[in-house]
Amino acid sequence: MTRKDTMVKNIKAYIKDLEKENHPLAEKDEEGRFIHLDIIPTTYIFPQNYSTFEQEFKKNPKTIWIMKPAGRS
Repeated sequence: MTRKDTMVKNIKAYIKDLEKENHPLAEKDEEGRFIHLDIIPTTYIFPQNYSTFEQEFKKNPKTIWIMKPAGRS
Protein backbone atom coordinates (compact mmCIF):
# COMPACT_ATOMS: atom_id res chain seq x y z
CA MET A 1 0.00 0.00 0.00
CA THR A 2 1.19 3.49 -0.76
CA ARG A 3 0.11 7.06 -1.12
CA LYS A 4 -0.37 7.87 -4.79
CA ASP A 5 1.58 11.15 -4.59
CA THR A 6 4.58 9.33 -3.10
CA MET A 7 4.28 6.54 -5.66
CA VAL A 8 4.31 9.06 -8.52
CA LYS A 9 7.38 10.76 -7.06
CA ASN A 10 9.22 7.41 -6.82
CA ILE A 11 8.23 6.32 -10.34
CA LYS A 12 9.45 9.66 -11.75
CA ALA A 13 12.79 9.22 -9.94
CA TYR A 14 13.06 5.68 -11.35
CA ILE A 15 12.40 6.96 -14.87
CA LYS A 16 15.05 9.68 -14.47
CA ASP A 17 17.58 7.04 -13.41
CA LEU A 18 16.73 4.92 -16.45
CA GLU A 19 17.16 7.95 -18.73
CA LYS A 20 20.57 8.75 -17.21
CA GLU A 21 21.67 5.15 -17.88
CA ASN A 22 20.24 5.24 -21.44
CA HIS A 23 18.30 2.13 -20.52
CA PRO A 24 16.13 0.68 -23.34
CA LEU A 25 13.02 1.07 -21.16
CA ALA A 26 13.45 4.85 -21.34
CA GLU A 27 13.06 4.86 -25.14
CA LYS A 28 10.74 7.57 -26.49
CA ASP A 29 8.71 7.89 -29.68
CA GLU A 30 8.96 10.73 -32.23
CA GLU A 31 6.67 12.90 -30.11
CA GLY A 32 8.84 12.51 -27.01
CA ARG A 33 6.50 10.12 -25.17
CA PHE A 34 7.83 7.03 -23.45
CA ILE A 35 7.16 3.84 -25.38
CA HIS A 36 7.50 1.39 -22.47
CA LEU A 37 6.97 3.62 -19.43
CA ASP A 38 3.47 4.89 -20.03
CA ILE A 39 2.32 3.31 -16.78
CA ILE A 40 1.19 6.45 -14.99
CA PRO A 41 -1.10 9.23 -16.11
CA THR A 42 -0.11 12.86 -15.89
CA THR A 43 -0.26 13.66 -12.20
CA TYR A 44 -0.40 16.95 -10.33
CA ILE A 45 0.26 17.47 -6.65
CA PHE A 46 -1.45 20.52 -5.18
CA PRO A 47 -0.60 23.21 -4.32
CA GLN A 48 2.88 22.86 -5.94
CA ASN A 49 1.59 21.97 -9.42
CA TYR A 50 -1.61 24.02 -9.43
CA SER A 51 -0.59 26.48 -12.16
CA THR A 52 0.58 23.65 -14.45
CA PHE A 53 -2.70 21.81 -13.85
CA GLU A 54 -4.69 24.98 -14.50
CA GLN A 55 -3.00 25.45 -17.90
CA GLU A 56 -3.71 21.84 -18.85
CA PHE A 57 -7.30 22.12 -17.62
CA LYS A 58 -7.89 25.22 -19.78
CA LYS A 59 -6.46 23.43 -22.84
CA ASN A 60 -8.74 20.41 -22.30
CA PRO A 61 -11.89 21.61 -20.49
CA LYS A 62 -13.93 18.50 -21.33
CA THR A 63 -11.38 16.09 -19.87
CA ILE A 64 -12.46 14.10 -16.83
CA TRP A 65 -10.14 14.62 -13.86
CA ILE A 66 -9.89 12.43 -10.79
CA MET A 67 -9.00 14.27 -7.62
CA LYS A 68 -7.97 12.63 -4.36
CA PRO A 69 -7.09 14.43 -1.13
CA ALA A 70 -3.61 13.51 0.15
CA GLY A 71 -3.56 11.06 3.02
CA ARG A 72 -7.17 9.95 2.69
CA SER A 73 -8.60 6.73 1.37
